[in-house]
Amino acid sequence: TYTDRQGLAGTVTGVARQGGRLYVATSQGLYSLRPARMGLALAQNNPALALAAFVPVPGVATDCWSLASTGSELLVGTGRGVTVVAGGRVRAHLPLDGTAYSVLPLRGAPGWAVAGAPTGPVLLRRRAGQWAIVGPVHQASGEARSLYEAPDGHVWMGTLASGVLRADFSLGVRQEAPVR
Repeated sequence: TYTDRQGLAGTVTGVARQGGRLYVATSQGLYSLRPARMGLALAQNNPALALAAFVPVPGVATDCWSLASTGSELLVGTGRGVTVVAGGRVRAHLPLDGTAYSVLPLRGAPGWAVAGAPTGPVLLRRRAGQWAIVGPVHQASGEARSLYEAPDGHVWMGTLASGVLRADFSLGVRQEAPVR
């Protein structure tokens, strides 16, 4: 069991592996697991290094709600938007007007992702190695708390008070996608 004694602070909201590292999102930040280093512990006479521990990822000391790996990067939904992490470091922060409760890289459309925000889903796109906010999915509204991509290209969104919505990205990812 890993708790605050091993470096984790706050309530755990997500766990993901990316780039060979294990990350944990909590209500107080993003953490990565530092493996035990028995040889170094003995060499430096530092028993703390013999234990695996979670260490904060610098630059993500805010409430984290979700984690999603794109393969080369970790998208972190936070209380301030979406943070992009690669190699244990923050690469970018995409500010949203409120919390990114969920983040979903689209398997059917590489380089695209959807973030579940308080006002509805927001499209993100990676171009020339950088993520950017494209904008909201126009026909969808409601606090998108959970996201699921179906094999047919539809993205299902569980909202806080508007039920379940379905965006049709089967003909391409765009802000004007039909939503039911």
